[in-house]
Amino acid sequence: MQNSIQTIVSIYGALLSTALAVIAIIKFWREKPSILVTAITVVIPSDEGEETHGVLVRARRGNDFLWEEVDIEIRIRNSGAQACQITDVFVETDRLVVQIRPSGMPLILEPNTSYAVRVQPEHFAPKKLATDQTLTEEIVEAAGVFDGLGKKHYISKIDLAKLLHMGTSKNWYFAADLRL
Repeated sequence: MQNSIQTIVSIYGALLSTALAVIAIIKFWREKPSILVTAITVVIPSDEGEETHGVLVRARRGNDFLWEEVDIEIRIRNSGAQACQITDVFVETDRLVVQIRPSGMPLILEPNTSYAVRVQPEHFAPKKLATDQTLTEEIVEAAGVFDGLGKKHYISKIDLAKLLHMGTSKNWYFAADLRL
C-alpha cells in the first residue's frame, strides 16, 4: 500500500511539473515580440522646385501634367507582448543585402504599437554592372527590417510583388509619361 501511494504521488508530481513546463513554454511563445512588416508606394503632390525625399516624377492627370513625389512607406507593427528594437530596413538581391537606416531608426517598438518609415524607391530597383560595362537590373528577392538581434522580419511576398510591380519597376516610370 505504501508503495502504491508513493507511485501515485510521484506520477502526480511528474504530470504537474510537465504541465507547468508546457504552460511556461506557451507563455514564453505568446509574450515574444511578433513583428509584421508591410510596404506601400506613397504618391504625394509636389512642385518641380521643391526639395523631396523620394523621386520627383511628372504625371499626366487628364490634360494636365503634375509633379508628384514617389516614396516607399514601410510600416512595422509589434503585436507581441514584449518590446523589440528595430535597427534597419533591408533589400536583398541574389548577390547582396543592402541595409538602409532611414530617419527615425533605430527605434524601440513597444508592444501593440506600429511605426512607419519612408525610403527612396531607388533601393527597390537595384542595378549591377554587367561584364560589358552596362547597367542591368537586379531582381529584389526579399525586403523587410532587421531587429536588434539581427533577425530578419520580411515583407510578405505578395506585398513585395505589388510594390515592385507598381512602384519601382522601369515600366511604371515609363507609364503615363512619368520619366523626366
